[in-house]
Formats: sequence, structure tokens, C-alpha cells
Amino acid sequence: MPSPPPAAGAAPALTLLRHATVIVALGGQHVLVDPMLDPAGAREPIADSPEPRANPLVGLPTGFAGRLAEVTAAVVTHLHADHLDDEGTRWLAERRVPVFGQPEDLRTLADRGIAAREIGGEAGSLHLHRTGGRHGTGALADMLGPVSGVVLDDGATRVYVAGDTVRCDAFDQALSEHDPAVVVLNAGGARFLEGDPITMTASEVVAIAADHPNRRFVAVHMDAINHCLDTRAVLRDEIHRSGVTNVAVPEDGERAVL
Repeated sequence: MPSPPPAAGAAPALTLLRHATVIVALGGQHVLVDPMLDPAGAREPIADSPEPRANPLVGLPTGFAGRLAEVTAAVVTHLHADHLDDEGTRWLAERRVPVFGQPEDLRTLADRGIAAREIGGEAGSLHLHRTGGRHGTGALADMLGPVSGVVLDDGATRVYVAGDTVRCDAFDQALSEHDPAVVVLNAGGARFLEGDPITMTASEVVAIAADHPNRRFVAVHMDAINHCLDTRAVLRDEIHRSGVTNVAVPEDGERAVL
């Protein structure tokens, strides 16, 4: 059963809709990140990936439209279809909330009817900081193109949504530079038939959490796209074996108080 939406003046919170589509409630704002809103089975399986099944694997949670109605701004970390799909594009174009994206993506977003500006500056009471990342390793990461994350800061709490990145220098630099209290990690160990994972694996999430015991981590990006092989069950087993206590693994529709 989905959790109720946060009330005015409530503590900072994060609602997972599905995959990497989250709404961060902070400083009186509700920031939607990476809207993947297509119905289940709308798209072909990811090419050259194991376990080919139509995507998304699951539908959106009950009550998602009400959550979207609260959104005051949006961030698109990159343009892969599991982060901005047809329905997500339509929603952003029609809703006309402020949208922030990578500089490399702004022209494409404009072509899709979305008037976006570069991640940074202000969104109501929040300050946004763009962070870098690496969507895999080696030549594969180069082929997949640039990716970004975002730090949301209301002056009291910083929430770092890392985006599609493995652990890399840019990720560690963002932790050091912005010192976020909460970090949202795109887990799932997404991969193709060949090559290393292109998002964080269960073991990588646990290792990061162990290295930063005073931060809280929220792991998303699981159980919705066919090439994400590290499921929530896999991650929860890894968390249990490791003994770390600072990683939340929300279900679709669940709200985590930050």
C-alpha cells in the first residue's frame, strides 16, 4: 500500500514511483527526478541484454497521479528511455514545471517540447548543484554518453541523487564537496551481455554505505527494467550479510522520510 503524501511542513522525504523515478520533498518543494511514466510492457527489452522482457516490467503504483500533481520542478539526469520516456516527456511538456537537464541534452529536450535549463541555480527555496558520473567503465561508458546527478539543498538538508553512475572519482568528489546527509543510489547492477555493470551493484551499494556510516542511502533503480539483474531481494540479502544499517530499499510507491 503506497504511503500518504507528505503534509505541508513535513520532514524531508523521498517517494519512489518506479525505477529511478523519485519525488524528493524538501524545503517545501517536490522535485521529480527522471520521469519514466510509460505503462508496463510499452517498450522492447534493452538490446543485447540478458533476460529479455518488455519494459517497464511493472506498472506505476496506485496513487501515482496524486503524487505527480504535487510536483513543483523536475530534473532529467540523462535521456535514456528508462529515465525519460514518451509519457514522461508528455507529462513534462504539458505540466510546464521548471525542468533542469544536462547542457548536452537541452536542445533535444527543447525539440521534445520541454523548455529546460541547465542543472544548477534555484528551484523555489532549493539550490541545485549538478554532479558528474560515469555510466559504466571503459569504452562502454563513453558510448553510453554523459550522465549527471543533482544535489538538492534547502539550507538545512542536502540530498544527492547520484543518477546512473558506478562508483567513480566524480561520485566520490560529489560526496566530499557537497557532504550530503542523504544519497540516492541507482542500483540494480544494470548490464549488457558483455562488459561490466553500468549502474551500481548490490555489493557496490553496501561497500559505499560501509565507507560512509554517518550518511543515509536510499537504493532505487531495481525490479522495473529487464537488464537490472541485482533485484531488491539480492540487495537486501547483501545488506543483511554485511550488517550495514544505513541503506533503505523502498518499494514502488513507498515514501521514505529523510
